[in-house]
Amino acid sequence: MMTEGGPEPGRRGSARATLLVLAAGIALGAAWNVLHRASPPPAIPDVAGPLTIELPALKRLYDANAALVVDAREPSQYAAGHIAGAVSLPYNGALAEPDRIAALSARRPIVVYCSGRTCELAMDLAKFLVESGKRRVFVYGGGYPEWESAGYPVARGTAQGARP
Repeated sequence: MMTEGGPEPGRRGSARATLLVLAAGIALGAAWNVLHRASPPPAIPDVAGPLTIELPALKRLYDANAALVVDAREPSQYAAGHIAGAVSLPYNGALAEPDRIAALSARRPIVVYCSGRTCELAMDLAKFLVESGKRRVFVYGGGYPEWESAGYPVARGTAQGARP
């Protein structure tokens, strides 16, 4: 109900309170977003040789889709289980088909893995990638077993690069 002087006194106060609550909610939401924003993937410089990367850093790159993940194991091992989204490039296959190396994107860093800490295929392939002109190459030493044990996305089969 309107009076000659404007809205009823009680309504003016409730409108003001509603606006204050709304403004406070917006301010709190903005502050929450700033403080809890996902951290960006690490900046990856060009390097003269392969570097190692650990699980937390790989997961950040993976979540940001900021790296090409390459499985250096044999095709049968890849088909049995691999990091979801990884491409299969067995070390021996890379040596026999250098065109596959040239086809790898230079826009994103490359992270190579194999069967874990005792597997040397990833380091061998990473060195070959660097010798072939790739400059942002990393080796994930924990390999498929550590990734899978952490509960991160895995895939089975021969489909290349399929992510959930």
